[in-house]
Amino acid sequence: MTDAQRTMVEHNLLRAMAATIKRNNAGKSNWQTWHNAALAAVGYVVNDPSLVEHAITGPTSGFTYQLQTSVSDDGFWWENSIAYHFYTLQAMQWLLYVCSRQGRDLTIITAPREDGRGTKTIEDMYIFPIALATPLNSGWGYPALNDDHSEGISISGQKYLYIFANWQWGANGRTPSGKEYNRLAYAWVMSLSGGGVDNQQQLMWSLSSSSSPSLNTTSSIISFTPTSVHLPAAGLTIMTGNNRTRDWVLLKHGPHGGYHGHYDKLELLFAHDGVSILTDYGTVEYTQPLHYNYFKRTLSHNSLIVDGVTQQEASGANEFFETSMIHNMMVTSVNSTDLIPGVSGKRSIILLPNMDGSGRTFLIDLLEAINRNSSRSHDYYCVYHSSGTFQTVQGLNFQSNYSIPEKNVDPQWSYFQNPSLATVPANSQDIVRYSWTVPRLTVQDGFETLAGWSPSYSNSFQLDDTNVKEGKYSVRWADHPSSSQFVKNNIQHDWSDASRLTFWIYNRFNNSALITIVLYSENATSTGIDYFSY
Repeated sequence: MTDAQRTMVEHNLLRAMAATIKRNNAGKSNWQTWHNAALAAVGYVVNDPSLVEHAITGPTSGFTYQLQTSVSDDGFWWENSIAYHFYTLQAMQWLLYVCSRQGRDLTIITAPREDGRGTKTIEDMYIFPIALATPLNSGWGYPALNDDHSEGISISGQKYLYIFANWQWGANGRTPSGKEYNRLAYAWVMSLSGGGVDNQQQLMWSLSSSSSPSLNTTSSIISFTPTSVHLPAAGLTIMTGNNRTRDWVLLKHGPHGGYHGHYDKLELLFAHDGVSILTDYGTVEYTQPLHYNYFKRTLSHNSLIVDGVTQQEASGANEFFETSMIHNMMVTSVNSTDLIPGVSGKRSIILLPNMDGSGRTFLIDLLEAINRNSSRSHDYYCVYHSSGTFQTVQGLNFQSNYSIPEKNVDPQWSYFQNPSLATVPANSQDIVRYSWTVPRLTVQDGFETLAGWSPSYSNSFQLDDTNVKEGKYSVRWADHPSSSQFVKNNIQHDWSDASRLTFWIYNRFNNSALITIVLYSENATSTGIDYFSY
């Protein structure tokens, strides 16, 4: 470019963009992390140190401010969503890269922890997702926390982030004394299959160092597995028994999470053998009424509802956490602040892996509502969500088309379909079973059991109320080029009484799209994959 062109680009584009960003300080926000990366890049390009300093040390917006106020002591981004955690970390890594190319190392910047126990650094944001990783769907993914989606995010898919972490602090980097766990954790992520690597970012980090970030790992780290952990600042307690790939339990009791928070304190999630048993489905696109009227509200979570209304913003703490497998069991207990005015809660979990030697896992869930006003009574709903075919084992007398008294009190109930009510008889033990995972739910005698169907979420298929043939919703195949197939295992598998499969398909375009249906039908006596294709 000519000098005139360079001047025009600098003042009419780059500096104008920087001025706009500075006028719109987002503060404690994931947006601001991207603003900071852009300001630093512009500052170095136009040789303006004030822009760089603003991006790094801006008192209500810069990198040091974000590290202090927006990152918990556990390293979790304050919105308590793994999707927004990675989204933010992408921007921060760009800032680290831009500054490192100019000889400024932001990884050494520290911020005091809120609990007074030392300091935190940007590295904590890389370690936290490893502690949270969950063995789901034959891979290491994440539970849907707050405004997450229940499928699609895996730790192997974030290797473009861990290239840097592995180089900076891992096997090929500067591992401080006492951080052997971190070194093994980074190498473990790099050893996972799938996810691919962003070669452009790998090249960038290579150019910024005299040593190239290596993707190779040693066989000694393959045995590394995330363990049971209590993350007090994030408000998450995870129990894994002897093997996280076998049993995984999560209790949620932390901060609300701001705009992206859900009203779900004391939520319980449970996975066994890589299959989600008690599930949080996250949310849908923010423009859909389902987002605010159902998925953010308490009914869509495995939590406690008081008087049929959504919880207010609440937090909590862990009261007891024992992971030493005393008598082959693990125990934890968490509490909450008021879920509604005057009523708080407490949840205690006992995990019993292989208690009777049969390989079965028992999970004892003790959920308490603490009413501080004894003169007022309340109705309590203990909610569980699982996918599959609902069955009653002992033939409870369910009253179909039950009219929920609170249906007009809170919009969340309008999404609860086909409600049926039964009173648990004396000495009853078997209440609910799902055909694909076969969990058994035991409820105390005399309690009422309310069963029905509610919305869930998939990255590939999303609920739609525009083109509906029957019922309230249809399912829209979203992002078809990227989601070329849709696989679901949580269906009824016994089709002995069925004679045909029928469904309606609407296509907005006349493009002669070909739909192939594959029905898996595994036969243990044969080799290879058994299926029917149409």
